[in-house]
Formats: sequence, structure tokens, C-alpha cells
Amino acid sequence: TKAGLLLERMLESNPNSALAYVGLSRLARKEGRIIGKEYKPGSLEKSREFLLKAIRIDPTLYDAYRQGVYLYVASDNLQEAKKSANKAQEISPNDPETDILFADIALAEGDDDAVIRRSNSAISKTSDTHILHDAYFFMSKVYKKQKKYGLVEEMYLKTIEIMPNDAWNLDSYAAFLYNRGRYDEAIRYGEKALSIMNFY
Repeated sequence: TKAGLLLERMLESNPNSALAYVGLSRLARKEGRIIGKEYKPGSLEKSREFLLKAIRIDPTLYDAYRQGVYLYVASDNLQEAKKSANKAQEISPNDPETDILFADIALAEGDDDAVIRRSNSAISKTSDTHILHDAYFFMSKVYKKQKKYGLVEEMYLKTIEIMPNDAWNLDSYAAFLYNRGRYDEAIRYGEKALSIMNFY
């Protein structure tokens, strides 16, 4: 991939680039994902190897521990995910991304209150659309589990408000509307999603 080639060039010019190894770890995890939490054999192990190499080079790199949380959550190793999140918090205690990391772990643990608390904390600290999107997305999953459909819809609409041309957001909202029996609205949002990206 283009990303992989770019990271390899970074390592050619600087073999001790911890950031490049974090990028390779993330790439191995992303490219290894099949669907949900199903991954190609060996992809998460490869991702971990790159991650540990990055941490050996620079044990104070925030991005390494952020990647660690996502990797270990994907691996269902929540104990290691918490270690990575705690280290990220030591390095950057007031970073809204740190709240998102803890919210992701709480979601995997089924701790609804912690997901809401951490997500709201992240929202209060930033205007970064990607962080806001993750916070609203995490809360939508909690509210859906709790069958608080009005709040689920509110979260979907917030993600669309901050990322109006994101086809996945539009498609997710279309599916929500369809499941709620609001077929005309579902078709409208589904068509808008398809006009942005062909899913098939």
C-alpha cells in the first residue's frame, strides 16, 4: 500500500523512527481486519511486534500507547489495554484522546457509566471532529444497548453534523431509521450515503 511504502521510506532515512513503527503497527492491524473483531491470522501479532519495537525506541511516545489500546482491545486483552491507557494518561493527562482510549476500554468491558463519563469529558475538552465523532459513536452504542432510542438518534445526528459527507455515518443512521420503521427517511439517507461512496 501507499501508506506502507511511505513508512518504509521513513525507516530507510531513520531506522530508529518510533513513529514509523507505530504507523506499521496500525497498518498491520487495519489491513488484517476482516470484519468486527475477526482478523487475518498473525496480523495482530505482527502489529504487536511493531508496537513493542516503537516503545523500545521511545518509551515516552504517546502515539505508541494510543495504538496499544486499540491493538489490545482488538486482541481482547483488556489488561494490557488498560496499561497502555494509563501510560498515555501519564504522558498527556489532559488530552481528550486519553478519555477516548478509556471510553473504548469501558465499552469493551460493558461499563456504560464509564463510557458516557469519559466520552463527555472528551467532548468538553476539544473541537477536534475525529475525537468528537468517536465520543458520539461510543455513546450511541451504549444508548442503543439501553434502548434509549431518542438519545441514539441524537448521537447519530451529531456525527452527521460534524462530518456531513461521511458515508458510513449516513449509512449507519439510515439503518437505524429503517429498524425504527421510518422507511422514507431511511431511503433518503441511504441514497445520500451511496451517492458519496459505493459500498458494493
